Amino acid sequence: GTGFAFVPAPIVQASVGLIKKTDVTVRYLPETDISDFGSMSILGGAVKHELTQYVPGGKLLPVDVSLMVGFNQIAVDANLDLQPDQNATRDPNDPALTSNPNPDFSTQEVTTTTNTFVVNALVGKSLPFISVYGGIGYQKADFELSMVGDYPVASFNPTTPQDDYNVITDPFALEIESESNIHMLGGFRLRLGILAIYGEATLANYFTANAGVGISFR
Repeated sequence: GTGFAFVPAPIVQASVGLIKKTDVTVRYLPETDISDFGSMSILGGAVKHELTQYVPGGKLLPVDVSLMVGFNQIAVDANLDLQPDQNATRDPNDPALTSNPNPDFSTQEVTTTTNTFVVNALVGKSLPFISVYGGIGYQKADFELSMVGDYPVASFNPTTPQDDYNVITDPFALEIESESNIHMLGGFRLRLGILAIYGEATLANYFTANAGVGISFR
């Protein structure tokens, strides 16, 4: 819907290993401008815990089994520029004339926020230079959409010869809670010294994929 097939973004991701083979990851993208479209920001985190250690003889298994719980928030703000017609004037009967006599049409914006919660059961294998994994998981998401700012709306006033308009402020806000669903995923992480190349694909109601290059000190 945005017209962008993909969006490159400098996401900061940091992971730390804790006791009992537990990894904590934090993902962050500060508010970043996207051309003339608007801006985007990301905040997320995950905790992964290896389960193989609890299985008798688990060290002999050819793969590692882990449980991962994560949260991700993506916020996108889109700029709008809806102005009154050139010859239009404010309708003297506009209900908002008293409360908002001087509207500011430069602050128009559509904001969206998507919050996602996931639980994944992962099976993977780590080799000296590459790690691969796959799994199945559960995800739930909610979506918030709001339209903020002042907007001109054409009105009909038979007592004036020119076009008139009313002003509405913050026209609507919508919140949608999606159904829970099951997804499949797979990915890899290639380590070349301190350089790390990774990719992941997820198949649910929609197919999504992401890839990146980073610096790893682990």
